[in-house]
Amino acid sequence: MPPDRTTPLPDGRSPLDRCWRALAHRGGRQRGYLLEVPLLVAAVLVVGLLLLPHLGPGGRKLAVGAGAALLLAGAYYLLLAPGRLVGAPAGPPRAVRRLLFGALALVLVLGAGAFIGFG
Repeated sequence: MPPDRTTPLPDGRSPLDRCWRALAHRGGRQRGYLLEVPLLVAAVLVVGLLLLPHLGPGGRKLAVGAGAALLLAGAYYLLLAPGRLVGAPAGPPRAVRRLLFGALALVLVLGAGAFIGFG
């Protein structure tokens, strides 16, 4: 009978752990780097499109503020906290990344603030 997901293999790892490690680290390189940020943006947009028409004015303002905060967190992760891959060329200087993040944050905060204040 084959082992279930929790029965350790002879090397001490569970079959699920071994499968996860094999999928996550093929050839020593990380695949799908920063895929979670576009997924976060897509999730915020889909939930916003489905939820906003059914909310009252106060709920819309709260949802827009929460969506802007999530997008801002994703932008911070994408621009200011990137990982380094061994052998990959260096990205733009940190000052340029900070400037881009500041500009994007300004646009998001002003847009959400205008909707919340005047919407």
